[in-house]
Amino acid sequence: LESAVLLLQRIIRGRAYQNQMFEGKEKRLDLINELRAAERYSQTATTVEEKKYVDQLREKAFDGVLESIQGGIISETLDQLSKEL
Repeated sequence: LESAVLLLQRIIRGRAYQNQMFEGKEKRLDLINELRAAERYSQTATTVEEKKYVDQLREKAFDGVLESIQGGIISETLDQLSKEL
């Protein structure tokens, strides 16, 4: 019985983690699509100017992803700290 309970707990935790990953992906879907578009555009870019523009777009999207992740981590950390105090 105890092993069945432990198995059920692991399954529930795993499913909760899957849900968190899905929600995170959905929140950042615009950024993901922007990176994909930049990649598609870079494959068709022919001039040096177009390639520079694509690099700027890619870097801007990448910065957006990093800022979003950092914001989430900082928010969670501050929330945990406020609950501890």
